[in-house]
Amino acid sequence: ILAPAQHPQSSNAPYGLAISGIPLVLVDRFFPGTNFVGANDVKIGYLATKHLIEQGYRRIAHLRGPNVSTAQGRLKGYIKALRESGFETRTEYIVEAQFHDESSGSKAVKKLLNIRPRPDAVFAASDPIAIGALEALIESGYRVPEDIGLIGVGNHRYGRYLRVALSTVDQHLIEIGQQVAGLLLGLIEKRTSKIKPRVILLDPKLVARESSGGRARAIASRRHSKSAGASLRGV
Repeated sequence: ILAPAQHPQSSNAPYGLAISGIPLVLVDRFFPGTNFVGANDVKIGYLATKHLIEQGYRRIAHLRGPNVSTAQGRLKGYIKALRESGFETRTEYIVEAQFHDESSGSKAVKKLLNIRPRPDAVFAASDPIAIGALEALIESGYRVPEDIGLIGVGNHRYGRYLRVALSTVDQHLIEIGQQVAGLLLGLIEKRTSKIKPRVILLDPKLVARESSGGRARAIASRRHSKSAGASLRGV
């Protein structure tokens, strides 16, 4: 079982293992012509971006990952959702960060805050990127989701416990692991490499929480709070 860290064009290691006859299944990063199990990254990007659009956000930015298949797929889904909804893709709204580095998310979102017009929502390619972005937004005085909506990817177990519960897209990691093990055991039992490679893509699931609550609902809630406060003062 191999989780490549490189782009397919920069490494031949998986192909060498496959040719050698060693039973091989790739996970998370896709290389053409190999057995693979992972989430449908295009659908991940599409689902996250479409959700932000449906919540009322219109200037949606993307904190993408490095140049690997997962990041490329999520970027394609992001662009697809924008185009289907009639929104332009602005290159300055796409900033690269590192999948597992919260600080890179913080630095990346600060670049977005200097753009005019400022984005009103951010789709981060991973939960760690989103968590770093959330911290930077709060420290900079922005309210999430009232001023800027936010969604990540991964459904990390601690995402719901943040100061603003993080919306995310669930990749079904446990099921991916089960599928990988089952596919590998099948290859071992057949003891042959002359089998057409299988590609298993799992459909992602949206997990909507507070951070992508939507501008309309957030503004309505704030107005309701002000109205209630005024009523109390009147009493």
